[in-house]
Amino acid sequence: MLTIRLFSILFILIGVILSFQTVCDKINLSTDIGWLIAAVGMLLLSFCEFFAGSLIYAIISLIFAMVNIYFFINDFK
Repeated sequence: MLTIRLFSILFILIGVILSFQTVCDKINLSTDIGWLIAAVGMLLLSFCEFFAGSLIYAIISLIFAMVNIYFFINDFK
């Protein structure tokens, strides 16, 4: 369970870093990839918190995952 949480936090950090336009311009990617990676990390974190019994943290991270998916869809268009 701890390793899944660490991977999800790693995905979130990488996704947030890749969502900045200056970073994406340097490595020739678009920012929607960063939002998608952050959304996957937040979903993983939400599932881990749900199975651990922390419903408040699971709901909060699920809301952040939905916001990341919203930004991904808007950047993808």
